[in-house]
Amino acid sequence: MAGKLNFWSVFTFVWAAFILIISVMPAKELPTVSLWKADKLAHAIVYLLLTISLALTLRKSTANSGIKAGTVAAASSLFYGIIIEIIQGSVLVNRLFDVYDIVANTFGCVLGYLAIIFTQRRKSKFV
Repeated sequence: MAGKLNFWSVFTFVWAAFILIISVMPAKELPTVSLWKADKLAHAIVYLLLTISLALTLRKSTANSGIKAGTVAAASSLFYGIIIEIIQGSVLVNRLFDVYDIVANTFGCVLGYLAIIFTQRRKSKFV
């Protein structure tokens, strides 16, 4: 079953590709967000979804527990976000490195991890 594609593996790949595409687009082509907080909230939500979907992918494709898959997913998602910020600051001409984006991404990854732990523990109580 490890080689079989499932919904979560496809969703995770598409979502990660979406994040990359949006992150390397010229800033002038992105929709404008008038509030600083809205931009950081969007970062947190995007990485929350990436963490959860990656954890579900890892759990389905390996024999890992939900918490172990969540740990790997949160760390991987955070690493992905940091790499994208580094690319924005060093390779792209019209994008900038923003440490606050990394903070928002981290917040989203942590929330995703906590959601995974909460559902895993809740599920184990009823089994």
